[in-house]
Amino acid sequence: MDLLDQSKIAEKAKNYVIERSEDGLLPAVRLGGLFLIRWISNQSVPPQGEIRSPENLKEDIQKHLRNNSRNLEFLVLEKTGGRNDFPKGHQEQGESVEQTAVRELREETGIEPSDVIILPGFSFYVTTKTISSSLGKVQAEKKMTFLLGIMKEGKENLPIKLCHEHVSYEWRQWKSSTTMPEEHWCRLLNAVNNWLSGSQL
Repeated sequence: MDLLDQSKIAEKAKNYVIERSEDGLLPAVRLGGLFLIRWISNQSVPPQGEIRSPENLKEDIQKHLRNNSRNLEFLVLEKTGGRNDFPKGHQEQGESVEQTAVRELREETGIEPSDVIILPGFSFYVTTKTISSSLGKVQAEKKMTFLLGIMKEGKENLPIKLCHEHVSYEWRQWKSSTTMPEEHWCRLLNAVNNWLSGSQL
């Protein structure tokens, strides 16, 4: 890309998906991420012994959520300085968004892709500006796509193994009024809330 000094791109970034920003003025990198939820309840979702497709699982979650949202939690990671974050990372050449999202989930939390179900019908896209050290400390755009996942039954309490990028984590109780200081994360929360409430059925 002619917007970048190729000699300054970090070795690890040479396999990233790099393109132009939406206005065409900046380099941009694509990222995939996962908004991860878990259900803590005496009644599992789906019920014990019942095999449900991801589509039906979506209906189960929405139905149970209407009755008791206190049993739903979502995973938040914390960066240095108290900044909120979610499992995400650079999309590499040849990867789909889902492949990137579950790879980053494993790298940043230790949770294996086999421990989660990716829920269909949810995809959230947002862009932010950043100074990218990987691209030679230049201003760049992050094009982030988030999917929605739920911990499988029996996997809800797996230990979280943080990588060097994060200092702590928290499973937070889901509330439709949940907000965060970061505007782009507020937009993500709003999109998840619309999905959970059935607004996008």
